[in-house]
Amino acid sequence: MTPHGEGQRLAELAEAVRESTLKRLRVVPEGLENWRPVPSAMSFADVAHHIAEADRWLFRKLESPELPPMQGEAGAGAVAGRAQFLALIEELVDLGRRRSALLRGLDAAALERRMRDDRFGGEVSVWWIVARGNLDHEAHHRGQLATYLRQVAEGGHLTAAMDQVIEEVGVEVDDFSRRAAGGVLHRVEWEEEPGS
Repeated sequence: MTPHGEGQRLAELAEAVRESTLKRLRVVPEGLENWRPVPSAMSFADVAHHIAEADRWLFRKLESPELPPMQGEAGAGAVAGRAQFLALIEELVDLGRRRSALLRGLDAAALERRMRDDRFGGEVSVWWIVARGNLDHEAHHRGQLATYLRQVAEGGHLTAAMDQVIEEVGVEVDDFSRRAAGGVLHRVEWEEEPGS
C-alpha cells in the first residue's frame, strides 16, 4: 500500500507522540507504577492502560462508526509489579506500530469520511477523530505523566533518567498539578471540529 500524504503525516505525528509517551513511562520508578496523586486520579499504570484502550477504541471506531466514546478510570490498569508494567509499555509499542500502519493507509477520502462522535457534539471527520480524539488525547495524558513524574520527584523519588526527561519537557508543578490533585484529570471539555 502506497503511503498517502495526510495519512503519512498523521502516522509520523503518531509515532512522535507515542515515543514521547514511552519516554515518560520508561522512567517511572520501580514500585511506583500504581502511584497516583489522590485516590480518584489515574495512576501511571492506569494512564498507560487508558492510552492502549484509546488505540484499540480508534481501531474499532473506524470499523464501527456507531461505537460510543470510551473513558478512563482510576484503578482500571493497576499492575501487579514491574514485569506487568513493562509488558504494558511493550503493548503500547505494538499498538503504536499498528496505529501508524493504519494511518499510513488512509487516503484523503477515508480521512474526510464523516461519523458521529459524541465527544465533539455530532458528526466529524475521521481526520478529526484521529488528530483531536486520539493523538491530542494522548498528548493530554503525556502531560499528565510528566506532571506525575515531577510530583514523584519532589517526593524524593527522583532518578537520573527522570531528571533528564523532566528537564527536556520543562515541567513545573503548576495549576495542572493542583487540578490533578483535585481529581479532575480526565474531565475534558472537547471542542467541536472547526467548520462543523
